[in-house]
Amino acid sequence: MFKPYSKWCLVLSLYAGAAAAANNQPGFIVLDANALPWAISADGSIVIGNYYGGSGFYWRWDTGTVPIGGNGVSGISADGMTIVGRANDVMGVENAAIWQGGTAWQVIGSFTPDAMPCGQSLSSAYGVSGDGSVIVGLGWGLALPVCAPAAAHGFRWDAASGMTDLGSIEATRASRANAISADASTIVGWSDQATGFRQGARWVDGAWQWLNNKYGPVGEALAVNSDGSIIVGYGCGPLNQWAWSWTEDAGVQCINGTVADPYQTFMSALSDDGQVIAGAVRPEFGPESDAVLWLNSQPMDLKQYLLDRGLSELESWTLSWANAVSADGSVVAGYGVGPDLLLHGFVVTLGQE
Repeated sequence: MFKPYSKWCLVLSLYAGAAAAANNQPGFIVLDANALPWAISADGSIVIGNYYGGSGFYWRWDTGTVPIGGNGVSGISADGMTIVGRANDVMGVENAAIWQGGTAWQVIGSFTPDAMPCGQSLSSAYGVSGDGSVIVGLGWGLALPVCAPAAAHGFRWDAASGMTDLGSIEATRASRANAISADASTIVGWSDQATGFRQGARWVDGAWQWLNNKYGPVGEALAVNSDGSIIVGYGCGPLNQWAWSWTEDAGVQCINGTVADPYQTFMSALSDDGQVIAGAVRPEFGPESDAVLWLNSQPMDLKQYLLDRGLSELESWTLSWANAVSADGSVVAGYGVGPDLLLHGFVVTLGQE
C-alpha cells in the first residue's frame, strides 16, 4: 500500500509527467519506496519490477504501483499482457513462472518432470517474447550433484514444446538465457568458459556462440532489441571496464560511458533502433553507481541530463541505474535514492529534443 507521502508524490508526478509530455519536455515520476523497476512494455505504459528483497509489482499511469506477488519479476511482453519471473510451487520450490492477471502464477517446472532443484530453486524466467508465447531463463536439474555448474543451463519455453535445454559451450559449465528479442528470433545471455568466466553469448542455429572482440571474451549479454539486430552487455576491454554493443556488421564494440576510466560500465536495455540505451557506470570499485543514457551513441549522466532540462527537483536525488527502455525510446525506468534517503523507482518521459 502507498504511504500518504508516496501517494501525494505520485499524484504530483503524474501531473508533471503529463504536462512534460504535452510540452515535449522530460518528466520524472516517482514510484513507491523500495519499488525497483526491471522492465517495461513496448509503449512505455506498464513498468514492472521488484520490491527490494521481496515480491513483484507492476506500475501504470492510472493505477500506480500494484503488488502481484511471486518471488520477483524480470520480463514483460511487448503488449504488457504477460509478466514472467519466479514463484513457488505447492512444495515451496521456486520455479520460472508466468503472471497474466489476478493473484495466481503459473509455474513451468524445469527440463524433466523429475528434475531436482538446487536448494529451493528449480528454474527462473528472465525474458519473454513480444507476444508472450516464448520464455527464456535458467533451469536446474540436468546432472548430479544437483548444484554443480553443469546442472544449470539456459532454457527456451513455449506452451507446445515445454522447456528446451539450450545446453552450454563447455560441457562441465553453466549457461543462462537473459533475454529474447520481441520477434523470438534471438536469445542472448552467457555460457561459462571452463574457468567459470561468464562469457557473453547468443543462441545461433541451435547452439550458443560466444561473443568476443579484439580484447578477447566479453561479459554477459543483458539485452537485445526487438528483431535481434542489436545486443548490449558489459565486461569489454582490457580490464572488462566498458560496456559493449553488437551488430552483425560491426561485431562487438566496446562502449565507454560518462567516466573516462571507470571500474565498470553497463548497458542494460535499449530501444528498437538502438538510439536510446540505458545503463549505469560504477566509477570505482564498490556498490555506488550512476544512471547513464546513451542518446544517439552519446553517453550522458541521466541526472545531469534532466537537470539541464529544467527538472531542478532532482538536485537532491541520486539516480543509480536506468534499466528499462520502451521500444520507441520515449520512456525510461530505473531506480535511485530520493530526498527521503530511501530507494525509489522512477519513470522518465524523455520528450523530444
